[in-house]
Amino acid sequence: MRLNHYTFPKVIISSSGMCTVGRIRHHLKHNLWQSRNSLVFVGYQVEGTLRRKILDGIKKTKILGEDIVIESEIHDLKGFSGHADQKFLLNWISKFKKKPKKSFYSSWRREIF
Repeated sequence: MRLNHYTFPKVIISSSGMCTVGRIRHHLKHNLWQSRNSLVFVGYQVEGTLRRKILDGIKKTKILGEDIVIESEIHDLKGFSGHADQKFLLNWISKFKKKPKKSFYSSWRREIF
């Protein structure tokens, strides 16, 4: 919630993939209406979810009881999955011509970031 008090640019990474529950709803409420922001989705969007509706181009939605006009730039990066495991990700990275200098591994979620 403190993020809402800062006006400097930031990257917010949130996990509720379909934008139906959790902190993502709060972040959307406080950031979707600002044209200086971008919202980047990766992975699949289930029909009927807020995430899918945003990608389909809705201009206004209700979030946490408040009407929000969508002014942010919306981006959809196809080809990513939130369900890839360590082995899959390491195999994927091994195919890069130019390898990343650094990656991060979360033992809690068993994923590479």
